[in-house]
Amino acid sequence: MKGYFFTFGIFWVLLVLLAGPLPLLAGENPANPAAPFQWSKHAEFFGHLVPEVPDVQFSAPVFQRATAKSSTGKKSPTTAVLLSLVLPGAGEFYAKSWIRGALMLAIEGAAWYSYVTHKKKGEDWERKYIEYADRYWSREKWEQWWNSLSPEDQEIYAHHELPDKKTQQYYEMIGKYQKFNAGWEDVNWIPGLVETDTSKRSLFYMELRANSNSELKLASYATAVVLLNHILSAFDAALAVRSFNSRVKPKVRVKYVEIDHRPAVMGSLQFSF
Repeated sequence: MKGYFFTFGIFWVLLVLLAGPLPLLAGENPANPAAPFQWSKHAEFFGHLVPEVPDVQFSAPVFQRATAKSSTGKKSPTTAVLLSLVLPGAGEFYAKSWIRGALMLAIEGAAWYSYVTHKKKGEDWERKYIEYADRYWSREKWEQWWNSLSPEDQEIYAHHELPDKKTQQYYEMIGKYQKFNAGWEDVNWIPGLVETDTSKRSLFYMELRANSNSELKLASYATAVVLLNHILSAFDAALAVRSFNSRVKPKVRVKYVEIDHRPAVMGSLQFSF
């Protein structure tokens, strides 16, 4: 008895499944068999079926199934973020946000141009003040003045020790501290006298250093802009992908086709954005 009910149940399930497509296979409208079949264009997702009259014949059925993520038509936020972290604007281009991508890329290019330009200028000024100091400041002349001072006077400036090698600190100290003023060419010092005239060459030298430091500081600001632009572009790329995915509209279409001279239905899934 149980086997009978089981067999009877399967029979009714198959009957219902086969009875549904019969009007489609026959090309009839279930509501009006004499009229061509048309479904509403305002149906919901996966119900938006628009049968079309076939204009070609197929020798074998063709079915497409959206199984991979890429077939959904949507973009990956992770991919967009990684692209923009490497190159600002790339993630926006991936999300088809052309204007925002171009803006981020332009900022990146401008920041790097600023960095290269200011760094070169800073290094040029640096070479100038080094050449100037090597020409107009003498360690031998300064040591003569320093050795002429009493131990008590030397104790006043004992905390400023000039490096033996011409390092960055060396070039900073000879212009910054009054202790090394006597080494400049235009200073006439008196043995044993701590106070010396202010060197005009020292003042000009400090202007050269100030120009160099200013340009190098601007170059460092440009590197900060580059780093910030990478972060902002990655965040913006995620937003661009979110906006892109919200515009993706799936649509299912059904077409009448002939397979081995017999009517059949072929479905397709399309995405528009």
